[in-house]
Amino acid sequence: MYFTEGIHHFSQVSQIRFKKVILLFNYLDSWVNDSGYKTYNTDFNKGSTLLEYEPPQERVLYKNNSFKVTLRYDFYRPLFISAGTSKVKFEEKKRIVIEFRNRTSYMRYHKLIYIIRNFLSLAIGQIIAPIQVNATILTVPINKPIGQFDPKLVNFLYKFQYIDVLSNQKNLHPEDQLFTFRDVEKNISLYIKNWIEKFENLEAVHELYFSIVNNPTLYLKSKFLNVIYALESYHRQVNSTSSTLRERLRELIYQHRSVKILFIKNNNAFLNRVINTRNYFTHYDSQKRKKALKGIDLLRYTKKLMLLLELCLLSEMGMNNEEIKDLFLKKGKDKFI
Repeated sequence: MYFTEGIHHFSQVSQIRFKKVILLFNYLDSWVNDSGYKTYNTDFNKGSTLLEYEPPQERVLYKNNSFKVTLRYDFYRPLFISAGTSKVKFEEKKRIVIEFRNRTSYMRYHKLIYIIRNFLSLAIGQIIAPIQVNATILTVPINKPIGQFDPKLVNFLYKFQYIDVLSNQKNLHPEDQLFTFRDVEKNISLYIKNWIEKFENLEAVHELYFSIVNNPTLYLKSKFLNVIYALESYHRQVNSTSSTLRERLRELIYQHRSVKILFIKNNNAFLNRVINTRNYFTHYDSQKRKKALKGIDLLRYTKKLMLLLELCLLSEMGMNNEEIKDLFLKKGKDKFI
């Protein structure tokens, strides 16, 4: 448990530097799917109840010479219980903590928050946003030697972009998510390491993929084109040779042929329909209209392309094809469209 110490005002942008940022994300509890509650026993004869809680250890998810990212469990309980108490609330909240070795500008934290938020969004399959942000600053104490600082935990006030996320949040089952913390716990440090360290090369891919995930009202045609652009961008980064769209998609399908068979049965037929549709949406040639996907078929093929892109992103995290295939089979992946 921790307490914030109010609001701190900065007179200059250059002064906004933090030692640590503590983040509460929506759906993080569902993703971790674990808690420190050990036992809950009731003796019905005596009418007594025993609740046992042991906070799980903080888990380091990523660490380098500059900063570390950890998963922390915070437990909230009453400070005291009076004789007349009729209701008691216990609550555990998981938080992501980013801590730099030295005080660091918010823009560096902002970038890391964006990268980690995207990782959780891929895993959970929902719009993910920090719904509470606290930061540790170092303040100059009174009556202490020059050069000494006191840490102060403050609320970070910001404009919340996805306000509907809170009001419409739903209960998520582990099978509703691409992967949970438990699914990848053994290799979580490797996966997050690759996700963070490969971000610069794959930033355009991230932007296109999450423009779809974070915008459920996006027109279907735009979703189709965005996932096509994302796959093209991804292929450019991982393959040195330039190619046509057909060649790019064919290579990606071949590289993941043991998994793609779950949702792409006939490569040529799939590619023909995708290429014809992309060409029509790009040039709007009336002669190509009949061959373009429409309605439910356009939706199905867009989802297949999203699966192919997710397959590529998982492989960049460090999963091999067999691990991804097992994951897809375990989750059902919408019966593979």
